[in-house]
Amino acid sequence: DHTIWRHMQNSDPLDVRGLTRKTVVVRTIATVGNYDYITDIKLREDGEIEVKTRFAGFIEARHFDEKGNPDERNFSTIIRPDLAGPVHSHLVNWKADFDIAGTRENALQITRVKAAPLTNTKTETASSPSPLISKYLEREYLEQEGIGKSTFVAHPEHPGAWAVVDRKATSAAGNPRGYQIALASWSTTQVLPDTHPFVQAVPLTKYHLAVTKQHDDEYRSSSAYVQYDGGEVVQNAQDVDRFLSNEEGLLDEDLVTWIGVGREHIVRQEDLPLVSNFGAGFHLVPWNFFTQNVAASPPWEEL
Repeated sequence: DHTIWRHMQNSDPLDVRGLTRKTVVVRTIATVGNYDYITDIKLREDGEIEVKTRFAGFIEARHFDEKGNPDERNFSTIIRPDLAGPVHSHLVNWKADFDIAGTRENALQITRVKAAPLTNTKTETASSPSPLISKYLEREYLEQEGIGKSTFVAHPEHPGAWAVVDRKATSAAGNPRGYQIALASWSTTQVLPDTHPFVQAVPLTKYHLAVTKQHDDEYRSSSAYVQYDGGEVVQNAQDVDRFLSNEEGLLDEDLVTWIGVGREHIVRQEDLPLVSNFGAGFHLVPWNFFTQNVAASPPWEEL
């Protein structure tokens, strides 16, 4: 559905070549009240899996009167003189059960990009010599599940990568084979406090990623029975925080990842009469899984 790679040879004349990526698209649409959730799962020929949910339909508006309910401006965009569009969330949860080269040897590899001064180096500056600062990679494996231990929220000031790998299935270069979990775009998490009934009902909305040990009876991130009544405790409900509370070991185990993506919908006038499709998603990307880009070998196509 787009160019998988391209290159311009800086020659005379210029030589531009590339390869159009072929994709199998699996689409499902769920109509929930006034919204339509359009989900595409795209299976790429280079091994990537892209998942995106777009939010379509029409907003659930409220009446507005400048004299009757002027405080509505604190919670909504006034999109007509007598019509308000309240701010609300679209949060989508996915379960991704990885089996990289088998089910019992998987681990979550966390790679962080950091910066630090290099020893025995100096740079001449206008003020004074100082050590040369360079980026470096810090890697570790996740050992135990738990809230705050195996739950993650992406942060733009702390870049890195999450990848489910098999530590015993390595390439000739010594890299473990795996798949990376990467957010496709900026994605919000829950802004309500953890004690709010909505958050207690759907706890995965607090995280971009949670990792647990696989159990057949832990099959979904939340339960329909508590979706609108998170204040009432339901024993043995489908609940990611309950799964995390086991605090089981995660090193070289059968792992399940729970992926949460979403957007805060700040309504605009252009959301009338229908919402322009916008959404959130993520990618599952080969992470040293192949020896090279498997889509790099086909004949070039003239662009």
